[in-house]
Amino acid sequence: MSQTLIHFPKGIPGFEGYFQYRLMEEENSLLTQLVSAEDVHARFITVRPQIFFPDYLSTVDLGQEEAELLEVTPDDKLEVWAILTLCQQDMQKTTVNLRAPIFINRRTGKGAQFILGKDSLLSRQPLFSERETEGKEGVMEGVVG
Repeated sequence: MSQTLIHFPKGIPGFEGYFQYRLMEEENSLLTQLVSAEDVHARFITVRPQIFFPDYLSTVDLGQEEAELLEVTPDDKLEVWAILTLCQQDMQKTTVNLRAPIFINRRTGKGAQFILGKDSLLSRQPLFSERETEGKEGVMEGVVG
């Protein structure tokens, strides 16, 4: 498992008192954990939303203020992550927050969660449609442990 320390200058909405997070990535996994370095109980399961929503990145715009906060240069390739809300009783009811993605600039080691102003993006978008879940029972196995 690889870990990268990411500094969130403004914290994460609802967790503004925590500024340092470890992005914990397991090889061959679609999911990562974002864990506060100040309080391990502040943790999030994240996923790259474009894996499940291929057109998502074309709907996401980073404003000037956000780009300055992350110290973005023209050569930077920002990573976009989305927080999952897992339904432990039925993993097929897992949702993803497309309204407030997390942007990470690995070059600067900075991250931020921004709330997008697009009404079409949901904060609790179902990750799987009923059609997609047929035959994919094992996709999320081992995520919660």
